Amino acid sequence: MSPNERIPDNFVTKLDVAGSDYTLALEATGLGDSVQISYLQKLLPGFSLGAQYVFVPSYLMTPVNVAAHYKWKGTILTLSATRMGPKQYQVSTNYARKVDKNFTVAAELNMGQRMSSSVGVKYDFKNETKSRYQASFDSELTSSVAYSEELIPGVRVGYCGSIAHSKNEAMFGMQFSTGEA
Repeated sequence: MSPNERIPDNFVTKLDVAGSDYTLALEATGLGDSVQISYLQKLLPGFSLGAQYVFVPSYLMTPVNVAAHYKWKGTILTLSATRMGPKQYQVSTNYARKVDKNFTVAAELNMGQRMSSSVGVKYDFKNETKSRYQASFDSELTSSVAYSEELIPGVRVGYCGSIAHSKNEAMFGMQFSTGEA
């Protein structure tokens, strides 16, 4: 990237700090396009409550989100409610189930001014490079796939692609991630 070019809108910087019973996260997109801070506190074994504040300079209102997170025997269920502005709310629910040691399925439903849903799978291969395959499909008729390998513990690199069937658009690229997801 040359010094004259703008940082792409889909450039994301994340910082996560996790304690024994809490998680604090900071995420920034683009060059100050948005900043979000979230905090999740464990209240009971398997049950957590949290809040998120999003600052978007281009909007007059800043979304505030509250969420509940429940984890039990390989299943994760999350419910969140977001106030987007006056009389504008969104409710989201996520479900993920670890079917076996290597295979996870997930679903998401969002309700607000627009409704959307998605389903996805993740499979971790048992090989030297700890390869991972991820795929998803959503109600906007977009399908996405990613294949990655672990270079060193906690660092992954791979290929990804997305096709928006309804818009007849496709994107392909490389991915680089740190941490474990």
